[in-house]
Amino acid sequence: YAYSFYDLALSRYNQTTKDLQQEFQLPKLQIIRVPKASSTSLSIVARRMVGCNPPGPCCKFPGEPAGTCPSPELAECIKQKKVVGCIGHSVDMRAFRNRTIPSISVVREPTSRSLSAFFYPGMHHNSDCTRDPAHSRLDCFKLYLVDRRFRNVLVKMLNGDFAYAKATTCRSAETCKHSLEKAKENLSLLNFVGVTEMWELSLLLLHYRFRKLRPVLAEFAVSEESSPPATLRLPSNLTSSSVGASSGFGSRALTLSAPAVVANTTFGNVTVGSFNVRTNSNPEYKIFKKMAMKEFSKQLHKQNEFDIQLYTIILEGLCDKLHKYRLWKIDTVQQYWKERAPFEVKRC
Repeated sequence: YAYSFYDLALSRYNQTTKDLQQEFQLPKLQIIRVPKASSTSLSIVARRMVGCNPPGPCCKFPGEPAGTCPSPELAECIKQKKVVGCIGHSVDMRAFRNRTIPSISVVREPTSRSLSAFFYPGMHHNSDCTRDPAHSRLDCFKLYLVDRRFRNVLVKMLNGDFAYAKATTCRSAETCKHSLEKAKENLSLLNFVGVTEMWELSLLLLHYRFRKLRPVLAEFAVSEESSPPATLRLPSNLTSSSVGASSGFGSRALTLSAPAVVANTTFGNVTVGSFNVRTNSNPEYKIFKKMAMKEFSKQLHKQNEFDIQLYTIILEGLCDKLHKYRLWKIDTVQQYWKERAPFEVKRC
């Protein structure tokens, strides 16, 4: 699907861009980085949209955990402040409400996102518990499910707070500060929002939204966490502007897996080492996820009750965009939706 949707995006780009030599570049952009929802992958696209080099994700070397940031030079974009929210999981509401600064995001089915976060080191779960040998992983998971920090993270972010703020979430804006009602209202401030489970299709829609942005095949090739890494052959003179101009490939390999893995690849003068520790692929995680989805389904849904409603709205919006851009009539798009959509929505 990466090749198919890349070709569709490239066709659209060639039809709408008169000067193919002039690179698209925004002066500033905000990325709302929902944790464990391919935000690193989206940050690669975001940095390219504002002209940051070398290509790669928003990160501070060596990353947290160490090894997740491949190059010290990637931090230059943070210093230039071209990408608001380039790192971290907070939202700048002044930038969010500023209609001259586009805002983009990608979300993930909330219960899957929560389970992925529980297995990721650091602030993404109650790691003080999981580090303590006196507690079993299951005991810590039960505490994690009722910890306010990890409930409805998307609602908190769309209300302008840190994803893991120790804050109460509620349905009505009259009841609390971090409400589903206000989050729904603020969804309209996003210029683009995609879905992790449907990354390739989401990226195609991003290119339809930002028509002058040159498509890059490598960005479409980010696979799901359950899939093996995809290896593409890219030109040896890889730069942020050279990839995607044609569908030909040269002698240098770029290996990608969710959210983004770059292995021994040269971007300009920077050689990037391998980093894929952001991907949950260990057998213990897969076994635990299967068990939790079955035995703690109600608790997971309660933990993410309002985020699930937001996710449903976003998925429906994705479907609406496919009809708006007349992409739904394409057989490949319909087949992809049938295979990847987490659940049925009207019109798709």
